[in-house]
Amino acid sequence: MSSQRRSMLPRRGPPGSGLKDPIGALAPALASTVVTDATKATEIAAGLCTLLATPVPLTAATVTVGASIGVALSEPGITVKGLTRRAGLAMYAAKILGKNRIETYSPATHAVAA
Repeated sequence: MSSQRRSMLPRRGPPGSGLKDPIGALAPALASTVVTDATKATEIAAGLCTLLATPVPLTAATVTVGASIGVALSEPGITVKGLTRRAGLAMYAAKILGKNRIETYSPATHAVAA
């Protein structure tokens, strides 16, 4: 994320949340060892969705955002481009199936998003 975009993010979470840096709160999980199982990847994605859904008070209004997250796991022979494509297909499937949700890539998600 560029430093300009990063500086636009709130530096503190909502009052009482205990979050000093909302995105940084998940940094340890996001920067941990490679995630090789869909359950752990989905847990991390769910934490990110929950954090993003927390209302953020601004000067003129309180805003809430959501996220549609696609999860794809690497497997032997898949390229970075192929893995990114699978994650993108899973994300589009999440949007199509209702937004603000997490979908893990499978051939079925490919059919939904294609």
